[in-house]
Amino acid sequence: MNRNDQKHLTLESRKKIEEHINAGMNFKEIAKFLSKDPSTISKEVKKHKMQLIPSSFNGGTVKCAFLKTCENKAGNSFTFCNTKCKDFVPEMCKRLSKPPFVCNPCDHKNGCRFIKYYYRAESAQKAYRETLVDSRSCVALGSEDFYELDNLLTPLVQKGQSLAHIYSSNTDSIHVSRRTVYNYFDKGYLSVGNLDLPRKVKYKPRKKAKSPQIDKKVKEGRDYQAFLNFCNLSKIDNYVEMDTVVGNGSKVLLTLLFTNSNFMLARLLDDKTSQSVLQAFYHIRKQLEHKIDFSKLFSVILTDNGTEFSNPLAIESNENGEMTSKVFFCDPYCSCQKPHIEKNHEYIRYVLPSGTSFDSLTQCDINLMMSHINSVKRDSLNGKSPYEIFSFLYGADIAKVLEIEEIKSQDIILKRSLIKN
Repeated sequence: MNRNDQKHLTLESRKKIEEHINAGMNFKEIAKFLSKDPSTISKEVKKHKMQLIPSSFNGGTVKCAFLKTCENKAGNSFTFCNTKCKDFVPEMCKRLSKPPFVCNPCDHKNGCRFIKYYYRAESAQKAYRETLVDSRSCVALGSEDFYELDNLLTPLVQKGQSLAHIYSSNTDSIHVSRRTVYNYFDKGYLSVGNLDLPRKVKYKPRKKAKSPQIDKKVKEGRDYQAFLNFCNLSKIDNYVEMDTVVGNGSKVLLTLLFTNSNFMLARLLDDKTSQSVLQAFYHIRKQLEHKIDFSKLFSVILTDNGTEFSNPLAIESNENGEMTSKVFFCDPYCSCQKPHIEKNHEYIRYVLPSGTSFDSLTQCDINLMMSHINSVKRDSLNGKSPYEIFSFLYGADIAKVLEIEEIKSQDIILKRSLIKN
């Protein structure tokens, strides 16, 4: 079930609400983004807004709401009314009576003398948990089985392993459902918490500035509709999705994902140019030479419109000019048309977060990272890892030729500590 279909708001949803309120979005826009009713967002903000009393309050500079009609004031003075008058009610900012009912997006809050109200996702989530009726409150936290579960989960989660991978690797040792374990995380019963679990990639708003695009003539007969037609006519159910991951430096990663197994390769490029991409393909062809027909693995390649892929004909052809592949392009700004690789980039960002420079890395570092990523067991693969599926389809020797090795389940690390710059 999609998270947006859940009855209760999650911490991730509340963080989005806070983020969008800060950006000045109204409740209707936020509700549309979260697939909720606007009244749900309004009630959430009103219920969980937190009060912040300014430091000037105790100094007496905050006026009383009844100042104009008050009979207790001495002249026009209102100094220390809040400490002297039992009927004192602080004057409220008129803007708080209208959506969004909080001061988050206000440009004048820093110099404001009124009591402030803010919506904070973490505080709202904490309040939600405290009021939530716990239908399973009788958890035997002191039982021996619980401590055994904690001792099993904690070191594996600290390595960056997902619960899906942990469950697939320890089916005989875990005797509670995955949902129960998630409840333990939510309630803070375990030695590790939600913040220790691998988090979803936070997608930044699309920038208005357009990146350079490939010439339309290059893409003639290679658009997404042509890709669908070609796959239908040729009865192709497996293809390669291609993309690049940018670091905070000159070097980038060329990523190649086989959709029939979620097995992903990454090649470190000196720069984000067409020539660097061609050099990477030349190296891969040499690796596979005399091992397997290149066209068996790379018969169809689907990529985006980055200028580094502006020479599809050279990618398709070997050094003898023979066509071994067919390259197609997604529609502009439609990354959803290659969802597998976009999703799998999340694993790379666990090890190499956004803003990390790749310039000090080597291909050996990248191969180590991809070996760990390809060894993670996935729900989408029925508890198998991409390495296991790829090896079954093409042989473990091909994975070894491509410099990917299987990592034992207990040894998988998806943290920055895996690669020491």
